[in-house]
Amino acid sequence: MIDGDARTIGALPPGEIITRLRTTTTTTNHPPAPVMTMLGEVVVHGQDIRGAVGQPSTTDPQAVAACLQMYSGANFPLGAKKRINGLRLVAGDVEWTNGEGAEVCGLGISLLMAMTGRRAGLDGLTGDGVATLRRRMPPATTV
Repeated sequence: MIDGDARTIGALPPGEIITRLRTTTTTTNHPPAPVMTMLGEVVVHGQDIRGAVGQPSTTDPQAVAACLQMYSGANFPLGAKKRINGLRLVAGDVEWTNGEGAEVCGLGISLLMAMTGRRAGLDGLTGDGVATLRRRMPPATTV
């Protein structure tokens, strides 16, 4: 959905894109989703960017724990609940565990990224359940 929107808007003349962006700078609209969902968007996509440029996470541990809890019970739109089903996830840096089964341990941000389908999140995770989690990742895509 985001890719399609980006391509559609990206095909507009530059002046139109600038006008659209400027009209949103003074908007007083509320987020398009519940606050927890928006927190998840900021945390996960922020780490997508930091990870891509080799920067460590600077996300508040409470925000990470809240996102772990939210995504662990959600399938839409990322399939996190199904991806971690039958696994026991244990965060070593925040107070959070979830599930029963083969264990997957690591930093909370790594668990979060893996549960939301980011292969980079698998780096640094340990435990008998990592292989299962790796198999459940979406196929790698190229743009």
